[in-house]
Parts: sequence; structure tokens; C-alpha cells
Amino acid sequence: MALQTVDRACNFLFMLRSLSEASLSELSEASGLKRSTARGVLTSLVDHGLVYQDPVTRRYRLGTGLIDLAQGVMAADHLRLIARPLIRTLRDLTQESVGISIRVGDERVIVEVSDSENPIRHVLVVGAHTPLHMGAVGRVFLAWMPESELGDYVDRIQGSDTQAFDVKGLRDTIERIQETGISASEGEVVTEAVGIATPIRDQSHNVIAALHIAAPASRQGSGGLSEFKDDLVAFASKIERSLQGNS
Repeated sequence: MALQTVDRACNFLFMLRSLSEASLSELSEASGLKRSTARGVLTSLVDHGLVYQDPVTRRYRLGTGLIDLAQGVMAADHLRLIARPLIRTLRDLTQESVGISIRVGDERVIVEVSDSENPIRHVLVVGAHTPLHMGAVGRVFLAWMPESELGDYVDRIQGSDTQAFDVKGLRDTIERIQETGISASEGEVVTEAVGIATPIRDQSHNVIAALHIAAPASRQGSGGLSEFKDDLVAFASKIERSLQGNS
């Protein structure tokens, strides 16, 4: 049922792109749905800003929320293009896999990678996603999240996680990340892998992405990737300057 609702919503968006605007009756007839069903889907789209209903004519057209979504896509593409040559250089310097991740809801998603050329390496996969509290990368976003938003996230995780969730441990870790600018993990997302991450910020100092290095724990030893912390921060700064149009 959920997938069917998503499919119907997408169909309405494409219809409105072609029609510019339409009434409930027109959309109901074109989609083959009952008026009550069509109204329910359209109401949800209006609530999310993806469709706008004129309060006078009651006709529907595409909403400005789609512009926000498009800007997010363009921003991610711009980040990838800017970061690509720099993460390749960092990969060559460290000889380990380097990636860029962004936040999507309650998860972090990898959007660009440059994998190590070592025969034994940790492979990063574009599109791979994990909850924000799991691993070094996701916790970068938690560390600079507004307190109210962080509290809401913790509440959601506590309500959905079937295992015991260490809230104090997470907050202690976040505090260390805020102090050092570096997030580190070992074997949390992938067994026998270590990782470090640091934020990438925009001109307003908002965290828009995370730059991270991942490697097999067997090669890096007990120190993890600590020898590359300064390089990681330096390259994050280079990406930030490039995004702002400065070399």
C-alpha cells in the first residue's frame, strides 16, 4: 500500500508538470482514481509543499518545495565535482580510501569516493548509508546538530532500536568530536575497519558534508588513522575554500 501511494504521488507530480495546473476532477479522471483517493494523495503533497492548491480556484500546481529538493541535488553535485580531485590527492597521500558523505534525514549517505589502490583495502560504496549514530562519519553531523534536533534524534533511536542504546556514551563522544574536530571509529559499521571523519562547512559555517578516510584495521594498528588527522582537516579546508570560490 505504501509503495502504491508513492507511485500515485509521483504520477500526480508528473501530470502537473505537463498540465501546469489542474482541478481535482481532472487529476482524478486522468489517473483513474476515485476523487476521495486522489484528494488524499494531493492533500499529502500539499502538506509537504510539493504541490500548491490555489485557495480561490482550488486548482493544483507544482509547489515550491520541489525547488528546495532540486537545489539539494545541485548542491550535492557541485560538492562532488569540487571535491573529486582533492579526495583523489588525499587518497594518494594516505594510500587509503577517502569519501564524502552528506546527511539525508537520520542517515549519512556516501556521495563520492576514491578507493585505495592497495590490494587489501576498505572499499567505500557510493549510496551506502548508515544511521547517524553508527560510525565516525554520521557522528560528525550529530556533533554540530542543534541541541533540540539532537534530542529528537536520540528519542527516535531509543524508540526504534531493539538493543540498549547508550545515550551518555554518545553524548560524551559528541563532546570529544566538538573539541577536536575529528570523529573516529573502529569496527562499528564494518568489522575490522577503522575510520576518521571531519566536517565540511559552507560559508555560514553550517556542516554540509563529512570528509572521511577508511582503512583495514590490520594495516593501521591500534592508532587507527590518527597519523592522517591533520591531513584530513587540511583537505576539508581546501574543499571549503573551493566551494566558496577561493583557491
